[in-house]
Amino acid sequence: MFRILRKYFRKCLNLIYPLKCVVCNSVISAEEIKNEYICRGCFKKIKFITCSVCKKCGRPSNSAICLYCSKKPEIFFDRAFPVAIYENVLRELIHLFKYKKNDYLDKFLAGFLIEKILRGDDLKNADFIVPVPMHMFDKFKRGYNQTELLACQVSKIVGIPMLSDRLIKHKRIPSQTALSTEERFKNVKDAFTIKNSKILEGKTILLIDDIFTTGATLNECSKILRRAKVRHVNALTLACVCEV
Repeated sequence: MFRILRKYFRKCLNLIYPLKCVVCNSVISAEEIKNEYICRGCFKKIKFITCSVCKKCGRPSNSAICLYCSKKPEIFFDRAFPVAIYENVLRELIHLFKYKKNDYLDKFLAGFLIEKILRGDDLKNADFIVPVPMHMFDKFKRGYNQTELLACQVSKIVGIPMLSDRLIKHKRIPSQTALSTEERFKNVKDAFTIKNSKILEGKTILLIDDIFTTGATLNECSKILRRAKVRHVNALTLACVCEV
C-alpha cells in the first residue's frame, strides 16, 4: 500500500515540478522523459556489457572461461548474465533502490533485465523466475526485498511465472560487503533451503539478483536448487563487479 501511495505522490508531484535525475539532480528534458528517473547524460555513463564475456559468469573476458571461474572447483549455475558494470551511475541507482527506500525504481531497473531476457533465448526459455531471497528479519527491517521487486516486474512483462516462496533464506548471516572472496563463500554456506520442491523438479530456473560480485550467493542458491532436482539454473543480474 505504501509503495502504491509513494508512486502516486511522485506522479502528482511531477505535474507541478519538473522531473529531476535521481543521480545528478539535473532537470530531465521533455525529449528524454521516457527514462523518467535519470537524465541522458547519466544514462550514457552506464557501461552495458557488449564485449566478449566469460561463458560461465558473464563478466567481460577475452577467454571463453575467465581465470576466476577456471579456479572455482564447483559452479552450480549454468551461466550468469549481468547487464552492466557495477560502477558510477548504475552503482548509485542500485544503492538508492536497495538502501534508501526508493523502491519505486523497481520497474525502471527491471527494464534492463527485461531487455536482456528478450534478446537471449537462454533466458526466455525458463520455466520459473526465482528471486534471491532475504532473511525474513532483514526483509522486515528494509521493508522489501529489492530482488523480489525486480523479479515481479520481470515476470509481469515476459510472462515467466515467479516463485518467491520456494527458495528460502533461513539463516541470518553477516553482510557480505566487507568480506573477501573466500569469506563470502563460507558466509553463505547452508544459508538457504527449499520448501515444497516438487514443482521445481526437471525445470529451468532463472535466478535473479541485483549484483554479481564473487558469485557466492548465486552459487549457493544454485546448489540448493540443484539438490531439488532442478535441470538448469541461469542467473540474471543488473550488474557485475569486474575485479574480485
